[in-house]
Amino acid sequence: MQSARALREWQRSTLTGRSAPNKPHDRFGTTPALAPNRSSTRCGSAANFTASLNNIYRSVTLVPVRISSCFPASRATLSGLHVVIICRYAIASHKCPMSNPRENAADSVPEPVTNGQIHVQPTPDLNLAGDRRPLVKFDSNSPATYEEAFESLKTSSRKKCEGGAFPKHVIGVNFTSHDFTNISAKDVIFEACNFQFCIFNGAYFRKAQFKNCDFTGAKFKDCNFRDCILSGSKFNYAQFNNTLISTKELLLNLPAWLNVRREFMMSLRKNSESVGDVESAKIFIREELKAARKYCQEGWRHQGAYYKEKYPKISNRAILFAQSIGYGLDWWFWGHGEYPAKLGRFILIALLLSGAITLAFDNHISLDMTPVSAFLRNYGLSTVAATCTFLGVSADVGLPVVPEPLRIALVLFRYIALGFFTSSLFRRLSRR
Repeated sequence: MQSARALREWQRSTLTGRSAPNKPHDRFGTTPALAPNRSSTRCGSAANFTASLNNIYRSVTLVPVRISSCFPASRATLSGLHVVIICRYAIASHKCPMSNPRENAADSVPEPVTNGQIHVQPTPDLNLAGDRRPLVKFDSNSPATYEEAFESLKTSSRKKCEGGAFPKHVIGVNFTSHDFTNISAKDVIFEACNFQFCIFNGAYFRKAQFKNCDFTGAKFKDCNFRDCILSGSKFNYAQFNNTLISTKELLLNLPAWLNVRREFMMSLRKNSESVGDVESAKIFIREELKAARKYCQEGWRHQGAYYKEKYPKISNRAILFAQSIGYGLDWWFWGHGEYPAKLGRFILIALLLSGAITLAFDNHISLDMTPVSAFLRNYGLSTVAATCTFLGVSADVGLPVVPEPLRIALVLFRYIALGFFTSSLFRRLSRR
């Protein structure tokens, strides 16, 4: 009996950090430090609960070691004592709910907890939403668990604004990482405002003016930018979806980096197709291919430190050179399918070259003895003969004879050019 009483006396003194003889036990057999205080717990914060749990855990882990040095006890008895103490404290604490952390801003801050993978700073930061949440940092050397990842995702710095309207003049305001839903900004003037990584959903910006604003990484969905003015604004990595906006204003504020410009044109093309603006979609396709062509040209030439760092090997430059040749031929042949006139010009040049080849293989013409006027006349007839072969029309008897290899090449070129011309003409005239 004396050993058991002494064990309980020492246990209470170890857990509370005070002397044991003058402290009575409650009816549950626990010390006052373990029994929950209803008034203090209900008004306490999660930080106080964490600090108390850390203190009790550090104290309890030392119980089996110290008891074993003072009293002979089996391992099962010590483990059972450990479990009983933890369970009683957990049950008592579970009955008292936690309050809002903002109700106890003046409470003591818990000590930092370290479990090898996650580190919580002792002082919580105040995010844009007004909540006090600890900054969670993971150890890059070890993978995070599900609970740690979920706790980190709950920590958000975004601020949501739903409804309402902007004042008529906004200058130099930082709206980074804001979510705007169904807001109104008609006839509002924005100057040097920062809208980086903002999300606009159903925003109304008709006749608004944006001067030197930054929309890097912003997302626009179901917005209205009719008759708005954009001057000196940045749209790097911005995305548009089902948004009405002026094509002319966007083309005046294109990103300077060619690869970013290409991605921006792809987003605008999809946006134009979603609102049924076919003409703007065609314009964005041309600008997209133009940016890709220039990017390949500057890449294999190493025009800038960026290309030298990104493509240091000769093999990378060779790939860019091949892509540049492909884009160039596609552009000069038929204008990426958007300019039928370019295909017509290419066909005309091919027929003129075919006439020159036909004239060169004509044995009745001598360049030394033939006058210039006769030479030009014979060149015209040779071109007509090549054109008749290209169109599949039988040539007259007086026309020069087209060589057989050239005749075969012209027939193949006829079908290829006809297919490209039909596709280009359909793209040009189509409204779907």
